[in-house]
Amino acid sequence: MPESAQAAGDCGLSEGRFAQGSDWVSQCPPGLDRLRNTWVNLNLEIIDPVTGVPSILNNQMFGGDAFVWREAGDNGVIVTELTHRLIGDIPGLGQVILQVGDGDPNGQNQGDLFSSGQIIDTNGDGFASSFFDVFFEIEVPSGERWRNSTALTIYGDRPLLGVPPNVIMPAEPNSAPNDILIPPLVCIEVPPVAINYCGTGVPTSFFSAGDDGEFGTPDDILRGRILAETHTIHPRTPEPSALLALMGLGAMLGWTKKRRALK
Repeated sequence: MPESAQAAGDCGLSEGRFAQGSDWVSQCPPGLDRLRNTWVNLNLEIIDPVTGVPSILNNQMFGGDAFVWREAGDNGVIVTELTHRLIGDIPGLGQVILQVGDGDPNGQNQGDLFSSGQIIDTNGDGFASSFFDVFFEIEVPSGERWRNSTALTIYGDRPLLGVPPNVIMPAEPNSAPNDILIPPLVCIEVPPVAINYCGTGVPTSFFSAGDDGEFGTPDDILRGRILAETHTIHPRTPEPSALLALMGLGAMLGWTKKRRALK
C-alpha cells in the first residue's frame, strides 16, 4: 500500500484541512485513509468437518493496518470501501490471516471480497452514521480458506464528526441526533477507541470450497460462524520519527531556556 495513503483529505464538522462545517460530508474530497493499529475481535464457532462438532472460541484477536477508500461526498453521502489483511493466532489452528476486501481499495469491485460502505448525514447537521458490508476470507496454516457467502454488515457505534476517524475523533456513543439510526450492536471493545464497527449479533456462516474448488456452489462445506465481530479503530499516535523529532525539539527548547537563565 503506498505511503500516500496516509495523507488523505481530512474533513469534519469543526476541523479538517479540506472541508469544515455541518455539510462536511457533502463537501469532502475523495481520499484513502490508512488506519494503523486496527484490531478485529471475533467470537467464533468452528465446526469440525469430520465430526460436525462445533467449538466456541471467543475473543480471537487480529491486528494490523486497515485502509478505507472514499469517493467525494455528494448530497450527504460518501461511498466507501474497506480492505485489510490482519494476522492473529487461533488455538488449535496457529497463525491465521483475516482478509477483508479485495486488497486494492479504489472503489471498483475487483473480486468476491469487495467490501463497500457509506458515510451518511441525512439532514446536514454534521453528525454522520456509517457502515460496511463485509466479505471476508479466513486463511488457516493448512492453506484452507473460509469465506462468507452473504455480507456481514457492521455499523459505527457512534456518529462520525469527520474523516478519518482516527484523526478527527467521533462523537461519544449514544450521542447521535434522532435522525441517525444505529441498530442495537454487539461490540467487543478493544480500548482505547476512536470508533467501533460492530455487527448486530446475527451469526454469519462461513464455508470452505467443496470438491469443485469454487466458492458459492452447492458443495460448499460449512466450517463455522462468526457470532460477534468488532473492528476497533484506535486514535492515531505520532510516528516514532515524529516522536523523536518532538523530543529533540523539546530538549533543544529546554536547553535554550536553561542557557538564557544562566546568562
